[in-house]
Amino acid sequence: MLPPELIAKLNECSRVDFVALRDNAFFWQVAYSRMVISGLLLEGPELIHEIALIIGKWFTGVVKKFARFRWVVSSERFIECAKIAAFVGWIFIIWGLVGELRVSSRIVDLSASIQECSDAKVREATIDAGDAANSAKIADDHAKSAVEKSDKANTVAGNALAISKAATDAAEKAQEKVGAVAVQADDLDRAIWQTQFLVSARSLRNRELLISTLRKFNKKKIVLTSFIGDAEGWDLCNSLVNVAYNAEMDPVSNCGKEYFSPPLLTGILVFGPTKQEIEEFVNIMADAVDPGGAAGMHPEPGSALTIRVGIKVPYYMEKSRFSIRRRRDKPLNQIPSHSACERETAPLPKVRYTRSALL
Repeated sequence: MLPPELIAKLNECSRVDFVALRDNAFFWQVAYSRMVISGLLLEGPELIHEIALIIGKWFTGVVKKFARFRWVVSSERFIECAKIAAFVGWIFIIWGLVGELRVSSRIVDLSASIQECSDAKVREATIDAGDAANSAKIADDHAKSAVEKSDKANTVAGNALAISKAATDAAEKAQEKVGAVAVQADDLDRAIWQTQFLVSARSLRNRELLISTLRKFNKKKIVLTSFIGDAEGWDLCNSLVNVAYNAEMDPVSNCGKEYFSPPLLTGILVFGPTKQEIEEFVNIMADAVDPGGAAGMHPEPGSALTIRVGIKVPYYMEKSRFSIRRRRDKPLNQIPSHSACERETAPLPKVRYTRSALL
């Protein structure tokens, strides 16, 4: 159970993006620093005029020799512009320094808030880990208690074997339970079947990132193919075609049009005119498709870039159902309650599941 103050802090951290606010404060800190630098540069003309006056007093020959130097020293226009620039620079410096002080204080506060959020998340994880350990211990105690109760039940069942009528009634109830277990086993098989398909199906990890990566191949022709009858490969192939369209490439869709031919090709294969291009697209496909994995073929100069989505063998669970059967070597009224049933595992049929089968 999380303390109220920790829950309040976690809610605050989820509502407010302190990292984004601190990044914004960093931006303004840089802006104010640039303002201070600009102010210092604007102070330059006035300083140049003052230095020129000093040089003119010390070295009168320089003023006579260089007309431009004399203009800097005596020009009223230059002096007025220099003073205006110095005044503006002074304003920039004051404004920039005040802004830097305020932003620096803001950055310190936001950094402290980010640290508090991190500490709160660590504390939450620690508390959750402790709760999980306590739950595991309680579950272990319950399991031991269940074993003890099971042993006691075996003893009681041995005494009950003397009464045939009671055994017959128990057998009838057991038959009803077997029917309920069979229904549950069917539901379990269906769930496992769907799990096998979902584990098998390939998909794109990050569609928008893949589109962004392929934009540098603008207007490039690419051929995408998959095999006839391979619904999972057809789905992935069409996803890649849509990504190529959005990336403004020139895709050619041959999804679901390739004929099977031995040896059976699995995974994603990349064909192309050059080795460099093949390796580049192999890396892109391996990162984009989940589960990943891609291979390149030998380059064929003059050929079009082609990506073939091969067959992906589904993941199978060898055993999934517990079937219950009556022992044939004893009459029904002599079957002990705990030995009346035997577990027998039955493997699932080797059926290739496709997305269309789920719909």
